[in-house]
Amino acid sequence: MRTDESTNVGMATYYKIVGVSEAAVDTFMFTNSPKWAIGISRITGANTSSPINASQDSTRAVSQALTVAPSITTTVANTLVLAFYTTITCPNDTLVGCASLVPPSNINSVTITGGNTPTVSHLKDSVNRANMADSSCLNKKIIYRIYQAVNACGTTRCIQKITVCDTIKPILVAVGRDTTVSCIALVPGTSNVTATDNCATPS
Repeated sequence: MRTDESTNVGMATYYKIVGVSEAAVDTFMFTNSPKWAIGISRITGANTSSPINASQDSTRAVSQALTVAPSITTTVANTLVLAFYTTITCPNDTLVGCASLVPPSNINSVTITGGNTPTVSHLKDSVNRANMADSSCLNKKIIYRIYQAVNACGTTRCIQKITVCDTIKPILVAVGRDTTVSCIALVPGTSNVTATDNCATPS
């Protein structure tokens, strides 16, 4: 990977065919002062005359949230595929009827592909109540659940959208039928009236 903008993260991959006589230390020299992370992988049994059969890279615009892992097709059987990237895929977006039905975060529900084994974590839940005025839902809110994967190459994140939309109104119990009384003193009280709700105890 590479970048044409100095504030973005880029990656460069080099290879070297080791000969009979090699120096005890390999040195990397840089001409500018960004922060660098260096990794070295040793591979044995490769074809020394043509060690790389195929390669592919991927780019991401600044406006994009995620980098899509590239696809690659090799032409030699039993080729070793090295992945210097990590892709994280969140669980599918979901809709629930009550806040109590929002599933807990679960790092085992995300899918990781490529790269060195990362550390996966639930970063945070961000709640958006901007659409609560939607008449089709009671107590509507949208939860953006963010997971991240971190390894030596960097951090990759994904977002699961959880919509909470209660479409069932509370039900009043023991309201009584319409009635006519001859004076104010005979108006029945309201102490027996209760309510039920599919999500919580109504008030």
